[in-house]
Amino acid sequence: MSFRRLVTVSIIPISIVMVTWATLGHAFFGLMGWTALLLIASMVSPALLVLMLLAKKAAPKYYDTQLKPVVDQTTASIYLVLYGLLFLFGIFVYDFGDTSNSDGSLATLVLGRGFINATTLISLGLAGLIAATIVVLYVHIYKTNKALKKTSAKAPLAVKA
Repeated sequence: MSFRRLVTVSIIPISIVMVTWATLGHAFFGLMGWTALLLIASMVSPALLVLMLLAKKAAPKYYDTQLKPVVDQTTASIYLVLYGLLFLFGIFVYDFGDTSNSDGSLATLVLGRGFINATTLISLGLAGLIAATIVVLYVHIYKTNKALKKTSAKAPLAVKA
């Protein structure tokens, strides 16, 4: 199975897992506070998941040598960057709670409580990078679809995998 085919097939399940990890991953390690609730209630996490899944639907379809649909190399790479950023966000996101043991992040469990400010800044930076990556993904999809229309390609292109 080619890289692009693997990414195409795994976009939906990995997107669900990574958004869930970024939102609730720290709960598996005993850190459950208000941040997870705020990410869900403010519709940030559900909106991110919807944007990731809609991007798959909007992405131009290419076909590999076995005539199975695949995304292009750039789209696949952008998704991998997005998954990496979501994974890191799940590690660094600071969760605050009502008790002294319900705050922190996975990074503060490993590095110590002295890194709370650093993990907060890192998670804010990662959130900005995630938003920028979503924008890059949609801009790439838009430009690719526009270029395909301009060349008046009525059917998707067959490419080597």
